[in-house]
Amino acid sequence: MAIILGDFGNLISLKLTTKNYSQVISDVENKWKEFSNGAPFDYYFLDEEFNRIYSSEKRMSEVFALFTFLAIIIACLGLFGLATFTAEQKTKEIGIRKALGASLLNIVFTLSSNFMKLVGVAILISMPVSYYIMNDWLQGFAYKTNFGIWIFAGTAILVMGVALATVSYQAISVGISKPSDALRTE
Repeated sequence: MAIILGDFGNLISLKLTTKNYSQVISDVENKWKEFSNGAPFDYYFLDEEFNRIYSSEKRMSEVFALFTFLAIIIACLGLFGLATFTAEQKTKEIGIRKALGASLLNIVFTLSSNFMKLVGVAILISMPVSYYIMNDWLQGFAYKTNFGIWIFAGTAILVMGVALATVSYQAISVGISKPSDALRTE
């Protein structure tokens, strides 16, 4: 297939379905010399050109992925530290609850519910901001893609899961401790 790009001078776009590119390029060069009135023959592959054009986007994507991973790790460490501090503050309360017959699930729910509320508020605040930034960034491309609510819902579920796992680890470790250890100093 050949498409002559008239407005761009002596350019021809070819679609090749072959494994022997060197032979096809040689044949095209011979035909070019025959019909081009002495214009130089220069070629490139569009997939390589597209890769070159979008290499900055790819690098930016890799940098964002790295910083996102680091931000998640730092946030999890902060959340874990806050959960540890909260569990330490509520050690006597948890001991009393356990002595009165509270289950491990009840203790985990008690410790993690406040954290989940805060994470939910953070998600609600970040969604419109994320939508605006993504929409603005996509305006710079010739072919745009639509992103639906499922991206935000999936991200919210993932974030809640990571936060719950981070907080639950500390809550479970406190919940399985003996109530007598917590109440001994009373």
